[in-house]
Amino acid sequence: MIRVSSAKRHSRAAMDRTVATVIDSERCTGCGQCLAVCPHDTIELREGLAVVTGESCLACGHCVAACPAQAVSVQAIDNDVS
Repeated sequence: MIRVSSAKRHSRAAMDRTVATVIDSERCTGCGQCLAVCPHDTIELREGLAVVTGESCLACGHCVAACPAQAVSVQAIDNDVS
């Protein structure tokens, strides 16, 4: 199961972009390293796994760099703006 949270929308010229922090619950070990480095305290442990909560995620990638299991990613999704 993959948990996606805290999507943000950014406008750029002719495209609309959504940025989301994604935590793969199958890879997450619950070590808490991502919690320790999150500047907005947007990640918490639930049932032993990390989840992004709230709307204040900066999509800064600190959690990505800190995760020893490579369970966290920040993804940009280009949306169709027709």
